[in-house]
Amino acid sequence: MMKNIKEVASRGKPAATPSYSSYVSTIDAITALFTSLISRARGHGRDVSITTAVNARRRLDPRMPENYAGNVIFSALASFSSAELQSEEDDEGWVSPSSLSNLAQRVRGSIRGSDNNYLRDAIDFLTNQSNLAMIQPATNFIFGPDIMYTSWVRTGMYDAEFEGTHPWFVSVPPLPFDGFVIISEAPKNSPGVDVLVFLESTAMEKLKTLFSHVTYVHDVGNNQVLRPTL
Repeated sequence: MMKNIKEVASRGKPAATPSYSSYVSTIDAITALFTSLISRARGHGRDVSITTAVNARRRLDPRMPENYAGNVIFSALASFSSAELQSEEDDEGWVSPSSLSNLAQRVRGSIRGSDNNYLRDAIDFLTNQSNLAMIQPATNFIFGPDIMYTSWVRTGMYDAEFEGTHPWFVSVPPLPFDGFVIISEAPKNSPGVDVLVFLESTAMEKLKTLFSHVTYVHDVGNNQVLRPTL
């Protein structure tokens, strides 16, 4: 499934000339797919902004140590019009390759833009504020149109050791939250990734139906699995 999603996003009509700038990752493609489906499931018909958590350790120059324990997470922002997120077919759950490609490239562009200059500008801005409590996100996740994404893939959480024992399943407890998506490593020795979606209950039921209509994520012959935890 994961391979299928990336291939569909990559072969769709790109928004830019095929090059480094048109590259999308599997996580970008998953983010694009769920942004479209969640927005339809919510049924608000509004423009949508999403944030993607970005680890700045490798993006700052000079780089920070990989084992630095402080919070070095920034948010990459991408915005989409309501029209961009709607189905082009009669099937409300269908996300066309061209739409998926365009959305995924925009997600990748927001992440690519979080470079050393951008991050240091953000740090300088915060440093110059006399009251940090006045700095508020310009997004509306909870019962609003926007969505927050974070990826726990390749964090090495299954490499942790507790008195000679490694975890076989790592997740979060049920949270009363809305508009939040975690893309996480699957249970140990399982293929693919888990997608944990936190959404208002009515929208959640609609999302389950829409997701079942996306044929290219239900290829049982592919051993890379996308398991939505809805």
